[in-house]
Amino acid sequence: MSVRPTNPTRHHGSIAFRVGLCFLVVSVGVWAASLLTPDSIDEDPRPAQSFSFSSPMIPWALVSGLVTIGGIASIYSLSSLACIERQLIQASVSPKPTTNQHPGEVDAVGGEEIVLAPIIGNDPAVRGYNALLQATQRSRHPVANRSVSQLDDAAITHARAMRVLDTAWVITDEGGVIRYNSPKAKGLLNLVEQTQSSLFDLLQIDEPELIDRLLSRVRIVRISVKINLNTRETHLDVVRSRLRGRDGDCEGMAWLIEDRTAQTQAIRSRDDFLMAATHELRTPLTNMRAYAEALAAEEGVEIEDQKQFCNVIVSESVRMGRLVDQLLSMGQIEAGSLVIENREVDLHQLLGDVQSQVLGQAEEKHQTIQMEIADKLPTVIGDADHLRSAINNLVGNAVKYTPEHGIIIIRCHHPDPKPERETSASRSFVCIEIIDNGPGIAEEDHSRIFEKFYRCQDSAASQRGNGLGLSLAQEVARLHGGDIRLESQPGQGSHFILELPATGVARSGLGH
Repeated sequence: MSVRPTNPTRHHGSIAFRVGLCFLVVSVGVWAASLLTPDSIDEDPRPAQSFSFSSPMIPWALVSGLVTIGGIASIYSLSSLACIERQLIQASVSPKPTTNQHPGEVDAVGGEEIVLAPIIGNDPAVRGYNALLQATQRSRHPVANRSVSQLDDAAITHARAMRVLDTAWVITDEGGVIRYNSPKAKGLLNLVEQTQSSLFDLLQIDEPELIDRLLSRVRIVRISVKINLNTRETHLDVVRSRLRGRDGDCEGMAWLIEDRTAQTQAIRSRDDFLMAATHELRTPLTNMRAYAEALAAEEGVEIEDQKQFCNVIVSESVRMGRLVDQLLSMGQIEAGSLVIENREVDLHQLLGDVQSQVLGQAEEKHQTIQMEIADKLPTVIGDADHLRSAINNLVGNAVKYTPEHGIIIIRCHHPDPKPERETSASRSFVCIEIIDNGPGIAEEDHSRIFEKFYRCQDSAASQRGNGLGLSLAQEVARLHGGDIRLESQPGQGSHFILELPATGVARSGLGH
């Protein structure tokens, strides 16, 4: 945008007008005084003599002439200050703010822009004003003062930086048609090369009011959308900014797109967990209180009834303690403060302890627990208590979701080392497998089954739980250098495989 310099002689401001008027009044006063002085009245009726420099009119004429010339010079010289004053007064008028603006949005126009123009002149005030104006314009438009080569180098650097940023960004024209995009945006939105795609179609935005808002002259707009991508519910945060050219014209729009699906799911899982944990704690507390009040209030309660009441109280307290232990262990793992006491672990004894702990639950459902443990197993170094808790979670899940008269298999063996294991760690692994003939787990849940607080939809409706057991078991396995894998299909049961690194030669367990 070019700005034509302003001629100060065409704009007389209040300063020049007041100073010039003052000089004019003084000049008129001097002339009036010179005409009315007594010395200037000639009482001699004789004809006037020739002009002489000694005449009393000469000083007054000189003074009035000097005053007049000074007034004219002042009007001319102060006209530049008047022009500066006029421009500053106009620029000080603030534009009116726009209304009906959404929170977080920045208006692009906000009123008519006042342009300050340089002033023609050589006096110090004009030169100082023009220098200040140029410095201000350079600070507001730094790109306009750079050479073409500098702009080309900067554009190349910016383009390279945008390409490597791990951010989904899109550049569109004024109608929302995609012109450029980052690699991450291409993968997120399934963009196809050489295709003029509408970003509104990809974001599944069809509401006229929302489209008008995104295409408005507001400089920054923030929205959140929920769409279906690849048959998966996806939550996106979108920030749209208008791009301005060197002359202030609009050159399109920039969009930053952030996938918030994982965070949204984590918040939802946390809320579900809090509800489940509240229910898990409330139910045993209610039962314990009811049976304790019955024991305290009723007299003559039969011994068998007293034993039954006490068994219920003990069972519910164990259930509460298990939930608290899981919460504490998960918090220690996330904080990195869980202590692993590495010692030689007797897997025969450890798995026998797990069987004893879940046998009562299995017998209530008339289930069978089969133990298939190899006679000789290599040495495993780890924390027996944490490993017992992890395996107990796996077996407890199997008992919980396997129907009555079902079968749960606990198998432990030392398979031949796999080729990939030999090349990476040069160690063999002991496999502990938990197999049941329950309802199985759908394929889409395999990737999330070990997430904290996550529970499958079918299991969440049929069984109580907090969604921490499997996540805790996997974290314990990884702290020991191993992992847990899942093999399952709906209607075919579940098969969990816990792998632990073997560190010694094969040996028989106690009693074998």
